[in-house]
Amino acid sequence: MSRIDMLVYYWRRWHYHERPLPRVGVRAGAMVPGWALRVVAAACAAGCPLLAGGHTFLPGALAKVAAVVFGLVTLWRPGYEVVCWAIPVSAVLLVTSSRAPFDPVALWVALLGYLALRLAMAAALLPWNGRAQPRAVLTWRDLVIVGLLASIRGVVALSGGNGGTGTAWAVGSMPVTSSSRNFWM
Repeated sequence: MSRIDMLVYYWRRWHYHERPLPRVGVRAGAMVPGWALRVVAAACAAGCPLLAGGHTFLPGALAKVAAVVFGLVTLWRPGYEVVCWAIPVSAVLLVTSSRAPFDPVALWVALLGYLALRLAMAAALLPWNGRAQPRAVLTWRDLVIVGLLASIRGVVALSGGNGGTGTAWAVGSMPVTSSSRNFWM
């Protein structure tokens, strides 16, 4: 045996002996399953064109087909790419509405679109059998934005909700509330 082999032998003999692993306890709070996150993201993505196509001049089957396609594709491959197509299709359906240009449904579509985008981005990171904590999926910033959009929609509903000046102000203020990526991080 050479000198190096002896050193390696004795080093392994004295440093590589079996030790029991320490006990580690981890407690996590409530968990959201990955499949449920995908289902909710797909429902929100399908709800955008379905809700926007209620009063459109286009054929009614177009909104239903778009809802089915976006829902199934978001369920199969979640991510922002699919939802970023669902929101403009919903906008086209809103523009062709009989109550355009200030359809009060636009606020619900904006709310569903924001939720669909955030949930699909979170679902893209989780496998079907994975789990995540709710605060990792939706941060408090997301809840503030959703609360603002819902409260603006409530004000529009209380003011009549027929597409007047209140709806125009609310639709005009939406990009301000949700445009910045670093909004109150």
